[in-house]
Amino acid sequence: MSSSIAGTAATSQSWGSVFVAEFRRIVLRTRTLVALAIFAAVSVLVTVGLTSVTDWTQEQAAAEGVSIPSLAFMGLGLSVSALSFTLGLLCVSSSARDYADGAAAATLTVVPKRGKLLFARTVVWAVVAAVVTFVTLLAVVLMYMSRIGNFGDALMQVACSMLGVCMLVMVAFACATLLKRGSLAVLAFLGVDLLLPMAFSLVSNFLPTNVGEVIRTITKALPGEVCSTVSSIGGSTTTPDALTFAMVALVAWIVVSVVVSYFSFNRYAGASD
Repeated sequence: MSSSIAGTAATSQSWGSVFVAEFRRIVLRTRTLVALAIFAAVSVLVTVGLTSVTDWTQEQAAAEGVSIPSLAFMGLGLSVSALSFTLGLLCVSSSARDYADGAAAATLTVVPKRGKLLFARTVVWAVVAAVVTFVTLLAVVLMYMSRIGNFGDALMQVACSMLGVCMLVMVAFACATLLKRGSLAVLAFLGVDLLLPMAFSLVSNFLPTNVGEVIRTITKALPGEVCSTVSSIGGSTTTPDALTFAMVALVAWIVVSVVVSYFSFNRYAGASD
């Protein structure tokens, strides 16, 4: 497979041809397409399951002042969490495998301009994340339109969720490019996305108030928490200040991910590290 991709890239070195070659190599594979379909289906089922569970608590929710649209937005947010986690793992495993099986080295022999190749791969994963998130969440919105109510607000949440998922996938790509080993890259992504927020939240409860507040602020800036905040833009618990903070952190993580990927890929010698 590496030789066929190399041949495609060698035919033309334009950015478009490199992007098409990388898209075919990364996305248009049977197991990748099956995985994406499964991820989308599971995310929809998560939302359906959550909505079914919350249906029987509607009276209690109304008594506490929680509206039905808020419950629907909560379900959409959980669907985003499932999507971002699974797509991130897919990106990590697929990208790290390129270094293990020599595909990265083979591609570099015919596409020596590493910046062009890295940019193409980054855009491919961003497009995959955006498309899968949009299709999945749009299906959820259409299924529960009567609960969500305002279609414009729902589309705004879908758009912000796409940004959050794209950011997490770019972080996953940076982990794979930096570490180049599947197991280490997966652990790094799990740490940044799940383990660090859990650990910081737990530790902050046992620290002095001022220190604990700093730790909680840092926790809110971690990728997983940023994605959750951005994807809950339509919920009743998202304040303008929290959303602004999350958007700034989202842009910062995208910049950091691109920079880390660029320098790590430029230092790659084409041999197994």
